[in-house]
Amino acid sequence: MVLRETRIMEIGAMRKPLIVTALALALVFAVTSLADAAATRSDSSGRTAKYFDSGIGAIDEGDYEEAIELLKRVVKKEKKNADAYSMLGFSYRKLGDYDNAFRYYKKALKIDPDHMGANEYIGEAYVETGDIAKAEEHLTVLARLCPGGCEEYDDLAEALAAYKAEHGG
Repeated sequence: MVLRETRIMEIGAMRKPLIVTALALALVFAVTSLADAAATRSDSSGRTAKYFDSGIGAIDEGDYEEAIELLKRVVKKEKKNADAYSMLGFSYRKLGDYDNAFRYYKKALKIDPDHMGANEYIGEAYVETGDIAKAEEHLTVLARLCPGGCEEYDDLAEALAAYKAEHGG
């Protein structure tokens, strides 16, 4: 009986290093997998930021079709990116596609109702389509968001004033 117990203890002692080694390898594998996943997310996020920056660059150059393609890549990966949706709306508006412009502005504002750029741009789109009451609603939002004044408020107020001067309102 003592010999059998001694043999069992010897086997147990031999297994401990194997178990420790297996656990260590599993831990290394898990850490490596997490690091790879984080790197992939980081690469994806970096790529998305590059698409956004390139989209803004295309807008600055007046290449709205290119901006749309780049910004669509952003919102495909980042469904809650109000900036990208707002700039998609801007690009479509500059192309005269008001249906898509309103669609993307509304998505931006659903994500962030206080998005100053989206409020300005959708207000300008309403001015351009003659819906002054809606434009004034967004001017009111901007007045609340920047009570000391801001460029977004000033730009929309100027667009409204120009429309009213031209159309007698």
